[in-house]
Amino acid sequence: MEGKGGAFQLPLLKVKNGTGEYPPSLIASRPLSSASSISAAMQAYHAHLAASSYSRHTVKAFLADVVLLRKFIGPNKKVGGIGTAELESFLAYLRSSRGKPCSPKSLNRRVTALKNFFRWLVESNVIPQDPASRLIYKRATSPLPDVLYDEECERLLGEASKDSRTYLLVLLLLETGVKREELLGIRLKDIDLSNQYRPEVWIRHKGKAFKQRKLRLPPEFPAAFRAYMAEYCPQEYLFECSERNLSYLLRNTAQRAGIVKKVSCQVLRDTFAVRQLKAGERIERVFEKLGLAPGSWNDETREKYSRLARPGL
Repeated sequence: MEGKGGAFQLPLLKVKNGTGEYPPSLIASRPLSSASSISAAMQAYHAHLAASSYSRHTVKAFLADVVLLRKFIGPNKKVGGIGTAELESFLAYLRSSRGKPCSPKSLNRRVTALKNFFRWLVESNVIPQDPASRLIYKRATSPLPDVLYDEECERLLGEASKDSRTYLLVLLLLETGVKREELLGIRLKDIDLSNQYRPEVWIRHKGKAFKQRKLRLPPEFPAAFRAYMAEYCPQEYLFECSERNLSYLLRNTAQRAGIVKKVSCQVLRDTFAVRQLKAGERIERVFEKLGLAPGSWNDETREKYSRLARPGL
């Protein structure tokens, strides 16, 4: 597809390969400059995100948010001509004029996307100054998550024990607090059972050293792992199933266990963190286990988990 000036423009967010994923590299046809259009810049930005350590969910969200900006200011707007006032007008449009509700949390994510996009343009020497640097996050207070009580955890494990895969899944989530994408990324070679009294698992991430970590597994893990391997015979990854299958297993196991709360990977991650704090673990150590970096980004998470772990008044 030819754009103005003859530059070839790839369609954004609609090009997928045979597996339904976005292609690994989209390269702009010409070197970028401050005179380049936002459409041209987005091609190279897509390639940058695809080659980074961001999850595919983050890549998709960041691109979708910049697409909204492109629609607002026009596809041929020069990136060097986009100022802070224009970005603030865009955010005001999202808040009240777009016709679709935009929660404070979604708005903060879009601010993050804008900051990431324009910071990349500055670091790539495309524009001299970052118009998004002065955009301000508006703190959104999220409700406390609905974590499982100890008795509910026992019921969930009891029901899960009827199937070796479900039991290993629930056990791993409750005892490590890994994220869903981390769980599905665990390979068989990441499981270390060389010391049967101290089984461990590697959680690996490309490009983010603080997220790469080795986690200790519970003593009952080796036996559960062997039973699962004998029944399901995975070849490379520990759990060779889709995110949808994963959600289905957790939801239906919780229903059969008589648990009315929503049970998901995130709920079990939150439950893990709160149980760790109640057992006396330091919050900094819990953050390490969760793969969370210290800093202002996680201040709300720190407060949330600390409040949930406090004894009743």
